[in-house]
Amino acid sequence: MGYDPGLAFAWVRGRSLARGLPDPVPEHGGLRVDTRSESEQARWVFAEPCTGICELGEAITEPGYLLKLFGTSSDLMALLPARWQAQPERWFMHKLGVREAVGLPEGYIGRVTRAGVVSHVEIIASDGTLAAEGYAAETHDAFVYDRIVTSDLHQRRGLGSFVMQTLGEQCSDPAVPHVLVATAPGRALYERRGWMVLCRYATAGVVLSA
Repeated sequence: MGYDPGLAFAWVRGRSLARGLPDPVPEHGGLRVDTRSESEQARWVFAEPCTGICELGEAITEPGYLLKLFGTSSDLMALLPARWQAQPERWFMHKLGVREAVGLPEGYIGRVTRAGVVSHVEIIASDGTLAAEGYAAETHDAFVYDRIVTSDLHQRRGLGSFVMQTLGEQCSDPAVPHVLVATAPGRALYERRGWMVLCRYATAGVVLSA
């Protein structure tokens, strides 16, 4: 399967569902997501280079707004003024039919909760603390994984794989593609589990000079 702009936008919508954010709004040839967090007011996500990136790059002069592109940092930065700075690239990844036979190590308890199309998996350690967790959102076009995290004290025990497996079991449509965006370390782990890179995912933000 090659890169599909429609699948990229499906990931954006699924991520917003998984995080309880407003529905993305079509704007400037991409999708605007109103994140409204302490560090970020909004982001615009683009499936491919377009003039909308240039327009926003010129209009935005303050930090707190991000431009994102399913592509390389070089592709993105070529469209932006000098005040913009690239952030570390991530990778848009895909897998069909996520099914892994991973058991939960002794001493841990798994818990699944659902709220509409959003699933949340938690793994609780024997001392009652949260050892690992992850979210997923199911849409008609994609099953989107988000915020798969394992505590530093519980690394290398297969907990992340168990979270992914359990989330995948919540998907009701076996034909829908499973997608996520991974960091560099995450990419290596997911590739070992059969995930494939579709493209890079670039980010840029305004950096004010001192």
